[in-house]
Amino acid sequence: QRPWALGPGMAAGAGAGAGARALASGCRWARVAASLGRGQVGPRAASRICVAQLPWGPARWQSTPSRAYSSSSAPVDAVDVSSARSVWDAAVVGNYKHKVAASSSSFSQWLGKRFALLHIRTIAREASEEGRFDDIEADVTEGAPQCLRFLADCFGGSGETSSPSDLKPPRVEEGLGERLQETVKSLREGSMDWRWELKDIVDTRMERLFVVFGATRPRREPMSLFVAVGQQFAISRQFTDQFQTAGVVQRAQVLQDLLATDLIVVADVKVTAMQRWGLWNPGSGEPAPDPDAPLSEVKHVLRLEMALTRDRNDYGEVPNLRPSPWQIVDWNCICRGNHPSLPRDIQAPW
Repeated sequence: QRPWALGPGMAAGAGAGAGARALASGCRWARVAASLGRGQVGPRAASRICVAQLPWGPARWQSTPSRAYSSSSAPVDAVDVSSARSVWDAAVVGNYKHKVAASSSSFSQWLGKRFALLHIRTIAREASEEGRFDDIEADVTEGAPQCLRFLADCFGGSGETSSPSDLKPPRVEEGLGERLQETVKSLREGSMDWRWELKDIVDTRMERLFVVFGATRPRREPMSLFVAVGQQFAISRQFTDQFQTAGVVQRAQVLQDLLATDLIVVADVKVTAMQRWGLWNPGSGEPAPDPDAPLSEVKHVLRLEMALTRDRNDYGEVPNLRPSPWQIVDWNCICRGNHPSLPRDIQAPW
């Protein structure tokens, strides 16, 4: 387990102590984290649905290293036909190289998820009172198949019927949308044709849930990352330098301040589906796939994000963050996790 990872100036023991003192400090909204260790956070049984309306389904869905990174949001480079085939193979067939690593043990992930849920419900009071966070896990496992079918409608079908222009904000994050649109453009320019039929959804489960404190989209620069209690913290280069040279009390204050900033909730959801597919070049003599070929089971991993932004007119001691609809930010790691605080070509820590 790596409770902290900010660089040589940050000892693990000192970091953990600073985090504990920050969570037990004077802010009322931060104190509740201590109840994690006392077992006072029970499961939520309710599963009410209340968010934005989408055209393809029911209400609710819209769909490291310690050094600082330049968080550029430059457009995705155009891809050649060979690279486009690789992206298509990763997205549709699930044959992808850049898999996001597990953050820690199963128990640590469970504990981190509980911390994230508790903090979200505390920091977004009004939305929590409305039932928005009664059962986030049920929400994402119900919404992820809708997201996958939306991707299939836009990116799949056939080469002539695909509509990649719909792969854009607010349903799809800009970087992911550009990558998929460039892929379709390159395949068409290469005289490729394809077919993707998404049939039954076999299973859906949430693999991971965590919070990136201090993160926003579009990206800010430069940023550094460190981790604590299963969460990620994004801070500017200026604060990174201060943090590495600060004492325990100052570090605790930095952490406490980060807990009150804007944040992004990240959920990785694995969707197992039955499907058939094919990608071929008619001009080169490649045969079209059999339209009646047996269905195959494919596991897709969708990364979804929900931004929580502080109400600028809220000056109370306890901040009130307002949640956005969920957004699709990565699909089978074709954007390497598409971290909100790292450049697009940098692999997300997890």
